[in-house]
Amino acid sequence: MTQAVQFKGSMFTLTILQILSDDVAIIDLQVRENLEKAPKFFAHAPVILDLTEVNVSPDILDKIIYRMRSNDLLPVGIITSDATMQHHGIVKGLAIFPKSKQTSAIKIDKQAEPEKPKKMPATLEQAKVILQPVRSGQQIYAKNTDLIILNSVSPGAEVIADGNIHIYGALHGRALAGVNGNSNARIFCHKLDAELVSIAGLYQLSDDFAQYKTTDGVQVYLDNENLCIKKL
Repeated sequence: MTQAVQFKGSMFTLTILQILSDDVAIIDLQVRENLEKAPKFFAHAPVILDLTEVNVSPDILDKIIYRMRSNDLLPVGIITSDATMQHHGIVKGLAIFPKSKQTSAIKIDKQAEPEKPKKMPATLEQAKVILQPVRSGQQIYAKNTDLIILNSVSPGAEVIADGNIHIYGALHGRALAGVNGNSNARIFCHKLDAELVSIAGLYQLSDDFAQYKTTDGVQVYLDNENLCIKKL
C-alpha cells in the first residue's frame, strides 16, 4: 500500500494567554489593546488558553473562545486540571495541555545585571552557524545548541535556539532563545529592531523596547524572571 501519511516531530511557537478573570468583556478589551501593538504578529495566531488561575464555567469558556476568534486569534487548546473543563475542551475540539510554569511581568532594565546562574545549562552541541541573511518567512532552529548568524535577520523571519543566539547584523524578525526552558540563554545582536524577542518562553514585543531600536550592540537576558535588555 502506498504510504499516505507520516507523523513527524516539529516545533512551533505557541502563545499562552493566561486568563485571570471571568469577566469576558474585560478580557476582550485587554486582548484587543494588546493586539493593536502588533496586529501582524498575532493575526490568525494559534493560542493556548491557560485557565489555571481562575474558575470559569463551560459557558464562560465558550464566550472567551468566541471573543478570541472575533479578534482573529485561533484557540487550539487549554491548560486546566478541572476534569469538567477538560471534557468540555475536548468536545469543542481543543487540545488539553499540562500545566506549565508561569512567569512574572516583563520589564526592561538598563542597569540591572543578571544574577549568577543557579543551575548549569544543559550540555549543548557544536553551534549552528548561518552565513547568509535569514529571509522573510524562513525559520531556523538550532536544537540543543547555540545559533550564530553572521548576517542579518529580515522582518518576518524567525530564529530559534535551545541555547544562545548571536546575530552579527541587524535583528528585524523574531528571535527565541532557550526554548527548551534554559533561562540562562541570551540573545546578542549588533542592532535590535526586532518584532519579538524571547528567553525561555518569556517574550516582549517591539513596541515595548522601542528605545533600543537604534542602539548598536545589545543583549537580552532573564533576571529574576524579568526580560531585560542592555547595551553591550
